[in-house]
Amino acid sequence: MLGAMSKWLYDESPTESLKFEKPLAELKARIAESGSQVFQDMVKEYLVENSHRATIDMSPSKSMESEVLKVRFVYAYC
Repeated sequence: MLGAMSKWLYDESPTESLKFEKPLAELKARIAESGSQVFQDMVKEYLVENSHRATIDMSPSKSMESEVLKVRFVYAYC
């Protein structure tokens, strides 16, 4: 149902994402033809050779909990 909703929110047909028979048949045919190479190619394309990156720098904070609680308290009573 969430797949249908994602299409519907962007003014596309909500039933379009429920039509999985054709893509599934195509995947089965590719697997029958080349075996697990299908998934190896997908991992290579979408994970290994993907040029999109994110660098996340995290550092601990001893006072974050008290700061968040203060902000919540202020918003709760405004």
